[in-house]
Amino acid sequence: MKQIYERLRQYWDYGEWGYFILLLFITLSTAIFFIGILCWALEAIFNFLVFKFDFLITVGACVGVVVYLWNSSKEEKRIKLQAIEEQHAEQSAEMDKAVAENNYSIIRQCLFTVLSEQADNIGLVKPSTFSEMNSPSRIISCNGFYLCQFVVMKKGTAIDLKLIKECLQMRIVQKLNAGEFPELSVRSHIYNGRAYPILYIHTLEDTGGYIQINTALVNNKYCQSLEASRYAQQQNALPATTISRDVDF
Repeated sequence: MKQIYERLRQYWDYGEWGYFILLLFITLSTAIFFIGILCWALEAIFNFLVFKFDFLITVGACVGVVVYLWNSSKEEKRIKLQAIEEQHAEQSAEMDKAVAENNYSIIRQCLFTVLSEQADNIGLVKPSTFSEMNSPSRIISCNGFYLCQFVVMKKGTAIDLKLIKECLQMRIVQKLNAGEFPELSVRSHIYNGRAYPILYIHTLEDTGGYIQINTALVNNKYCQSLEASRYAQQQNALPATTISRDVDF
């Protein structure tokens, strides 16, 4: 438009009336043509909306219903899938707990044998019967897996839980390697190329007159938790990155 205006002004200034009138006519004709096309299009759209209003409302309603039903079906499938996953998780947890219950007596018998040999050396009272080792909790949940819990009486107040755990675990490994636990047909569990003793002392807790011994028969879920815990400890042990600053600034 700016170029047309400049050209018209140029024709006017130089008195070229023929070119001026011709260009003005072409410009006005073109503008009127496009305005007419626009008016015709707007009128056509208006008439279409007026005469097809009921049809458009029906189509819009149908589309809305279809979208609503599709979203409802999608949400219903998501809820059902979530319910199935939760049900599977509950069933898996119940199965893991049942396995831990079945393993309780096996672990207790193995631990009883080790304590009969090592209790006097690590400040604990040697259990005389299996039932003495039973914890009121028996099976406890920890990080998505289940532990078998036992109790052993202390001889005194001063004990070293770390030393006790190391002594018990070392003796367990020795007996596993020597095949001295007939209750356990497997000596180790392989996970990510690493061998874990099948019977593992997870944690010890001092409760006053007793210590609680939390144990597990190792499986993939337990090994995964151990490796995650080990990785977290390694990350926490890394020195913090510091940025040096110029004291003048």
